[in-house]
Amino acid sequence: MLAGFAGVSDKNQGKPLAALRSWLSRHGQTPADAFCAPALLGSSERCSFSARTVLDGWIDNAASLERELGLAGENPAEIYDAALERWGEGGEERIIGNYAAVTLLPEGRLRLARSPIDAPPLLYAPMDKAGWAVASLPGAFEALGMAREIDWNELADLLALDVTRPPPGSAYSGIFRVPPGTVVTLEESGARIDPWYNRRLTPAAPHRSDAEHVAEVARLLGEACSAVLAQSNRPALALSGGLDSPVVADALLARLPQDAYLDGITFAPLPAASDTGVPEAFADEWPVVERFASMHPRLAVHRADPAHGGHDHRFREIAALAGTFNPALAHFGAHHGSWEKARSLGCDWLLSAAWGNQGFSADGRWSYAEDFRTLRWRRMWRNLAGRSAMGDHRPMWRKVVALAVVPNLPRSLRRRLKQLVRPARADALAWNSMLTAEAQDAYRARAAERGSAPAWEGFAYPASRAEAARRDLADNDHSMAEITLALELRYGLRYRDVTAYRPLVEYCMALPSEMFVRDGVHRFLARELARGRMPEAQRLEARVGRHGSDWHVRMAPRRDELLATVETVASHPRLSRLLDTAKMRRMLEEFPEADSPDEYDNLPYRQGLAQALLAAQFVGLVEGRNDL
Repeated sequence: MLAGFAGVSDKNQGKPLAALRSWLSRHGQTPADAFCAPALLGSSERCSFSARTVLDGWIDNAASLERELGLAGENPAEIYDAALERWGEGGEERIIGNYAAVTLLPEGRLRLARSPIDAPPLLYAPMDKAGWAVASLPGAFEALGMAREIDWNELADLLALDVTRPPPGSAYSGIFRVPPGTVVTLEESGARIDPWYNRRLTPAAPHRSDAEHVAEVARLLGEACSAVLAQSNRPALALSGGLDSPVVADALLARLPQDAYLDGITFAPLPAASDTGVPEAFADEWPVVERFASMHPRLAVHRADPAHGGHDHRFREIAALAGTFNPALAHFGAHHGSWEKARSLGCDWLLSAAWGNQGFSADGRWSYAEDFRTLRWRRMWRNLAGRSAMGDHRPMWRKVVALAVVPNLPRSLRRRLKQLVRPARADALAWNSMLTAEAQDAYRARAAERGSAPAWEGFAYPASRAEAARRDLADNDHSMAEITLALELRYGLRYRDVTAYRPLVEYCMALPSEMFVRDGVHRFLARELARGRMPEAQRLEARVGRHGSDWHVRMAPRRDELLATVETVASHPRLSRLLDTAKMRRMLEEFPEADSPDEYDNLPYRQGLAQALLAAQFVGLVEGRNDL
């Protein structure tokens, strides 16, 4: 019943494809039964093979598993197979790594799995009477004879920023994603979905002192860095002026040979952009990075070319490779500079600290509601007072209501309160998105049926540490894995988020709230972890870097071009029903003369309009049009 599987060599060299054909033939799958399409998984170095499994990615605890399982060699697919053989479905729990695995089960069934937290992409689709097709990227399904048809409801949901809805859809009708931390079994009767990691209760961290918790987080971060350096000959790190990536840089340097250097790459806004007085952020992080580098002689810092940037920079190229749409790409343009620079330096891996804000560098914003609910009001008051250093100068009564009381209220009541305080922004879907009234109504009906809501609909901070952890995991279940693979293929690099190391993430998620905000000091754990690793001014900085601060400088000169695109959208039979072109036209005609210090004024442009324009480009790409 196996209809096909995407090939595993982006260079079409034939060796991995032949290995996959051999793997299939050993299980009675002949060319009459199965069709191996060429190459979208990446190079043959990405994948390993066993008697029944293809595994894309890596296993970090391979050595310890080999000893426990009595194996010799370092074949991740064989380790994976042996773990399933020994522990059954519990094998996934014991494996630490970043992988997507396809295992051939008896009677032609397929078992698909992706690791928790972070994993390469994996998609599947029913193939009429032939069975199932499995691939890493949607484009492979065309090679298997499937027509890609846009799922317009899915596109509307994405533009509503509803990324936490129940899995496992994709941008196309009939193609489904395997979510992280999930096993999908494909059989004749259908797909059985087991989100095993979502059922897993995060254990409480051991009762330890602050110093012991900090030391354990540092140890786990060191483990993550050692695992990274075992893979890479010359890594580059996307380096900011904040806390997360500099802490990672210091940990990497401590584990590199004494004569080895680490490349750090920082992107910065266009010179024409300037800080507009946004109180909680700063625009250019380069001066901070230079001061940090002066403490670390073996850190070579590089400024990415600011020519890279803008809401649609290289979007069509990456979307064509990834075969998908993700609204987050509207903020991704400047990141191309980091990939380009890493490639020009001759690096083999690009590293990041993207999960830092959900892990050791979380700011504890859920604690206000948690403390209010549990009557720890003195602690709540001190922590809310500390927000003034972050640029939140609202009266204390408003902070208490908005950040401590409101998150504990039902969603419907939260929305009523918002209508009283900010009536113009009460309906965030209508205010920020570019969806037509018809598309908004249809979306709300779908959201009500499944009980979901967009990220900012009746927005409130999480009301507990557990809720914050659930949101972080749910927000990570989207198509950025396909985008990452497309970037790897485009730039010839591998990518790894050092802070997504599962033991590190799980330990941080189990820590008590006071490890993240203490006496008004937010990101307490990260600041303690950063002692001695960076200048004190940087360690104590309450503001954050303002990503995309040059959005106005980049978008304003293109207003006429974007207006022409909107007119084309208005003539499209499906897009014109999805996107409110009158609103888009009005916004461009009334384009502000300057960036606003109030980020909420900028949001409909930086987010809603930019994402709608990208969605139109994606539709044009799928339909083979160049005028969108």
